[in-house]
Amino acid sequence: MMWALALLDLTSDLGRRFVEQLPEFFSQEETAGPYPLSLMREAAQENGRKQGTDNGANYIVSHDGVPGHIPVKMFDKFGKNVASLNGPKLPDEISPDARAGETVTWEGKQFVVLENNDSCEELAIAPAELIFVD
Repeated sequence: MMWALALLDLTSDLGRRFVEQLPEFFSQEETAGPYPLSLMREAAQENGRKQGTDNGANYIVSHDGVPGHIPVKMFDKFGKNVASLNGPKLPDEISPDARAGETVTWEGKQFVVLENNDSCEELAIAPAELIFVD
């Protein structure tokens, strides 16, 4: 249903009927989520191909697949600073083995793991209310 609405031509007769019947789903104002994880993977895959790699979908953050309105928090999984992140060490409440798409809890809030980069030993999360895991 989400895809059908996203691809709907709002200027067509059918599109105008949808807007009239479901006005709460259509707005002139940009909203901040939830954004489908699959679209982030698709964007990262495309960006990865442009950079000469086929694994972009596995590295959503590294290949710029995250929309600008979604805040991303990066952690150094083991505090070794392998890739010069200079970010905070991964909190004990988040497993270093958490996989992309998995929901984790940190500081009492829900987050979605966007990327777990084993080679760089980095893990990226974003607020769960902004991500639609599909």
